[in-house]
Amino acid sequence: MKRFFSFFCAVLLVLAFIGCDGSSTDDNGDTGDTGNTGDTGNTGDTGNTGDSDKSTLMYRMTVWNAYDSDDSWETRNIDIAEDNTHTCDIINIRHLIPKIQVTTDELVEGISPDDISWVTIYESDEEMLHTDRSFSTEIPVGVYKGFRIIQRNLMYWVCSCDGDVIEFPGNNDSYLEDEDFLENIISDQGLFDVDEDGLLVMAQDRERLGTFEVKEAVTTKVTNRLNLMTLDWIDHDGDGKWSEGDELTNWTVPEGIETMSDFIVEYE
Repeated sequence: MKRFFSFFCAVLLVLAFIGCDGSSTDDNGDTGDTGNTGDTGNTGDTGNTGDSDKSTLMYRMTVWNAYDSDDSWETRNIDIAEDNTHTCDIINIRHLIPKIQVTTDELVEGISPDDISWVTIYESDEEMLHTDRSFSTEIPVGVYKGFRIIQRNLMYWVCSCDGDVIEFPGNNDSYLEDEDFLENIISDQGLFDVDEDGLLVMAQDRERLGTFEVKEAVTTKVTNRLNLMTLDWIDHDGDGKWSEGDELTNWTVPEGIETMSDFIVEYE
């Protein structure tokens, strides 16, 4: 397994896209899922989109150990596999995401996020599991090139460890308080920060997303799969329970997978 040692980067890319060419497979050869989607959370549609025709976007989130390309969109959770060590299987994530937006605009340094035409595809005030976040909405057809997500700093890794389910708390940004919210803006150029003047500046050019196309007269089905597979839990006091002073480290992805998240697209 390939290993990732940066906790911050692991959390940051939970919802990051990879490039998609509009086909029904990702670049690892995986096929998209078919079936009906659940509808969890409120969705919205905002932004200056002109007179563009609209089409249906179906979007869901999952994790590597829960993903099955042949399963129904309504049955995505998995049974817990026993693990005899403190290398724990990541079976889900629990977090609060108030808003997800996408844009057909080009994201470049030196512009204000407020000058970008964002389309809101999801809004919710409910904390939920990653695999329960599934929705359908109508958005303008076009090629979407940027992504903005608002999320709470505190989140939880839901893991199977020695046969037990344990939720490990984590933070997206160690400099923020648990209940603070942060904004991530990502494009195929990389991850952007907002500087003191309120303008986009490049933060990480290695953390990129690609594009996806919503086509006219068809339904675009998107699965955002987190590829992180395991993490190591250092139980310093040896009591078998998560407690202050314990550590999480050594996130891994499956052999041959280079990205922490895959963006799988199909059309029907």
